[in-house]
Amino acid sequence: MVPLTDINSLRLEGQEMRNCLAHEELCGYVRQIDAGEMYVYRLISPRMTLAIAKQQDSRATITRRRVRGT
Repeated sequence: MVPLTDINSLRLEGQEMRNCLAHEELCGYVRQIDAGEMYVYRLISPRMTLAIAKQQDSRATITRRRVRGT
C-alpha cells in the first residue's frame, strides 16, 4: 500500500486507474489530504485506489475505491 500525498502522484494514479483523481475535482482531494481529512492509497495487489475519509467523530470511512478492470 502506497500513500498518495501530492498532486502529481494523485493525477498519475487517476490516469492509470481512469478514475476521478485525473480530473478537475482533484483540487478538493488535495485540500482534504493537506488538512488530514482524507487519505488516498495505491494498492498493488489487488490493483486498487482507496480513499479513506476521517469523520468529525474521528471514525474513518472508506469513501471511494476503484479496482482495475471495473
